[in-house]
Amino acid sequence: MDTDFRNQMAQSAKDRKLYLQNPKRFITWNTTTGDYPLRVMSSIPVELVVINSNYIMVTTFAVAIGAILLCLILSPVIIGSLTKPLTTIVRTMNKVQDGDTQARVAVKNDDEFGYIGKSLNSMLDNLNELFATNLEKQDRLRLAELKALYAQINPHFLYNTLDSIKWLAKLNGVDDIVLIVSQLGKLLKNSIHNQKDSVRISEEISLIRNYLSIQKIRYSDKFDVDIQIEETILNCIVPKFIIQPIVENAIIHGIEDKVGKAHLIIRGWHEENKIIFEVKDDGVGISGEKLDQIRKLTHAQTDNSDSIGIANVDKRIKLYYGEEYGLDIKSAQNIGTITYITMPFSDAPLTEEEGGTVKS
Repeated sequence: MDTDFRNQMAQSAKDRKLYLQNPKRFITWNTTTGDYPLRVMSSIPVELVVINSNYIMVTTFAVAIGAILLCLILSPVIIGSLTKPLTTIVRTMNKVQDGDTQARVAVKNDDEFGYIGKSLNSMLDNLNELFATNLEKQDRLRLAELKALYAQINPHFLYNTLDSIKWLAKLNGVDDIVLIVSQLGKLLKNSIHNQKDSVRISEEISLIRNYLSIQKIRYSDKFDVDIQIEETILNCIVPKFIIQPIVENAIIHGIEDKVGKAHLIIRGWHEENKIIFEVKDDGVGISGEKLDQIRKLTHAQTDNSDSIGIANVDKRIKLYYGEEYGLDIKSAQNIGTITYITMPFSDAPLTEEEGGTVKS
């Protein structure tokens, strides 16, 4: 080791590395510790360092180019996987906008798009159910109106004829005919002039009283009637002819065939947020098998009768207010029958602008 080399090492002692011009080499060293320190030296040719540097640079460049190409190739796939659920949702919304309310989003993932798709499907299900309910309600209202029209047989002419019969009976002193024709005339007059779908409870009870007056004459006082209606519900609004069919059913199927005098009780009261009517008779009652048939008929989707009966009443209440309301029938053979009518409490005023629509 010559003097120049020693001097260069002394000058580079801090860095512990040295570059030689001749021959071109990198010199590095490190000194051991202990009582007898040793200096360990390493000599590397400059050409080898250059070759390794070039290799690292080329490798880095190749990796960078490969990464860019890989991003270009995979980006459409990644973007497509992200936008495909959104495209499916938009396509479904366009179908619904064009009138296809049965279109639904095919939900495959539980991410944010999956949540949006499930929410859209749920909203469409609710809209379809609401539309079907409203359509059925309108169909039943139109059917009830048609039945009423068929039953009228020129009610104006019939009302005027009954009025003439009433005066002739009065002149001849036939009081029963005067009473029955007068009450029937009131029923017809109400049918002619009141075209609303709903009435106050006081009006419905008045119609029931007229109807019962006729029936008591027809059955020669076969039954007594007790009507108990709380004053707090008299101004409440209910669908038209919602109690009368139940009263008629109690007379025809319960009281008519009973031996001896019968009793009919009609009650109405306000309980929590509900209006409850009770029509109770001590007639012949209903067998368990027959009661099951009536309940099945009540829950049937179509009517199998030309008259507005208990099934129609129950269905109309459910269409107006919801499935939690309607009829509940309890009966025992040779003991009697109790029918409960449940509706939401509403004392909103009935106006001409509402067209008789029931609001709860």
